[in-house]
Amino acid sequence: MSSAGVRPLKRMTLNDPSRGYSSGRIVLQLDKHEEAHPSGDFERIVSVLHHSSRAAKGPGYLRIYQPSPTVAFSGRDTINPGFRRAAEAARERGFDPLRRPAGGRAVAYTQQSIIVDHIGVEDDPRRGATERFRANAETLALALRSLGIDAGIGAVAGEYCPGEFSIHARKAVKLVGAAQRIVKNAWLVSAVVQVGDHDQVSAVTSEVYRELGLDWDPATAGSVQAEVPQTTLTDVRTAILRAFEQQYDLRTSA
Repeated sequence: MSSAGVRPLKRMTLNDPSRGYSSGRIVLQLDKHEEAHPSGDFERIVSVLHHSSRAAKGPGYLRIYQPSPTVAFSGRDTINPGFRRAAEAARERGFDPLRRPAGGRAVAYTQQSIIVDHIGVEDDPRRGATERFRANAETLALALRSLGIDAGIGAVAGEYCPGEFSIHARKAVKLVGAAQRIVKNAWLVSAVVQVGDHDQVSAVTSEVYRELGLDWDPATAGSVQAEVPQTTLTDVRTAILRAFEQQYDLRTSA
């Protein structure tokens, strides 16, 4: 699907005081920086998160990028007795095993994935954490629907890194997962959109989860391109940006 074939987005109303959001347009700095190594991606987002925490004010932050093949382990995964074996299984398949800055469970992705990192600054970032997850899911589901995907919100039974605010296609396969990290005065919601390579993601996830002793159903691993084969990474990125532009004032960072 070319960008010209992206369907119009329906207007959303997430910036509504009754839902915990300002009625004004919040400024987000759009970071277009590209890192040379996946560890640099995590280091960059952690640096921005802690800078936001110390500043305790200022605009939010948005980065949308294509990662290198990675299995991102949570802190909970790293204390699992099978973690070392799981990390080695990832390496053997060409994936870098790294600890991610947010929670959840291990998630695999490739260059055919898109990461969406969204940081906000608030006096009490623990308040509204659930609504934050929901708003993020609604924005990304809107983007996927504009591409012709039957996208919904909610966990698919047997999915990897299960979550209430996963985004599925046809209530059958998982397309997007998200995790959140909260620090003083700031928060991060990080989402992984699986655009392609779902067979590779499924294969490495099976090995990693086996070593971690975690259950999952490989049939639940989906991708945007499995739903709409002609869709490109550019199409998906454009749709995501358009969905965020409905809610925020996006400004490119220096």
